[in-house]
Amino acid sequence: LLELTATASELVVAYSWSSAGVANAAAKNTKETVPWWMGQVLSGDVSLIARLDDLPSEAAAEKEYLRERGVASAASIPLRVAGEIAGAITFITVRRHVSWDAELVGQLRAIGDILWNALKRHQAMQALLATQRIVAEREERFRLAMNNVASGLYTLDLQGLVTYMNPAAEAMFGWTMGDLLGKRMHEMTHYMHPDGTPFPAEDCPGLQVLQEGIELRERSDVFIRKDGAFFPVVYNVSPLRRDGAIVGIVVGFRDDTQRQEAERAIRNSE
Repeated sequence: LLELTATASELVVAYSWSSAGVANAAAKNTKETVPWWMGQVLSGDVSLIARLDDLPSEAAAEKEYLRERGVASAASIPLRVAGEIAGAITFITVRRHVSWDAELVGQLRAIGDILWNALKRHQAMQALLATQRIVAEREERFRLAMNNVASGLYTLDLQGLVTYMNPAAEAMFGWTMGDLLGKRMHEMTHYMHPDGTPFPAEDCPGLQVLQEGIELRERSDVFIRKDGAFFPVVYNVSPLRRDGAIVGIVVGFRDDTQRQEAERAIRNSE
C-alpha cells in the first residue's frame, strides 16, 4: 500500500506484507526509478501484468526492476480520495503467473480501500494522541509555573465558571480549586460590596472583559473569603483567546491589606 507524497514525485510504502521467503517491497518508488509506472498511477490507470513481457517498450526500467526481484506477475490499482490520486495498492506474485480478470481486480480494489481507510484512521488516531500528549504537557508546565507564583491566579470560561485556581488564590480565598471548579466565581467571591449592597455580575468590570476583550490593569477592589470576610486586592484581567476568539479570562491578583495598612499608619503618624 503506497502513499503519494505532497510533491507527487514519490510513492512511499505505508503498509506491506510478504509471504515467507519473499522480499519486502522497496521503501519508496520515484519518477526516476519507475517513470512509466508512476505515470500510470498519476493518470489513475490500472496496471495489470500477467507476464513481464506484457510490459510496453517504454516500461523497460520497470521490466528490469521487476525481473531483478523475481516478479512473475504484478497488478497496480490507483487509490483516490475526494477524486484525487492519493496512492496505489500493488500485488505481485513470484512463484506463478496470474491473469488479472475484472472480478479479481474488483476484489483487490476493495481490499485496497479497506486497508487505506484503516491506515488513515490509525494515522488520525496517532496524531490525536500526540496532540493530546502535547496539550497535557503544556497544561502541566502551566500548573507547575502557576503553583509557584506568589500572587493569586484563576481562570474562567465564557460563562464565568472557574476552570483553574492556583494555590496562592486558594490560600487567600480559603476555598480549594475543587470547591470552586465549575462554579461562578463572582457568586462565590465578588457578590457584595463592603457596605452590604449586592454586586450584580453584569456590573463586574472583570467579567466585562469577556464581552469587550479589553484588559484591566492594576484595578483596586475587594474580594470575599470563604468565611465572608472582605479583603482588599489589586487585580489584572486579560482575555484568553483561541484562534482569535475569546474563550475565557485569566485573573491575577494580590492581597493589598498590608500596603493599605502601611499607608494608614503613615497618615496617622503625620
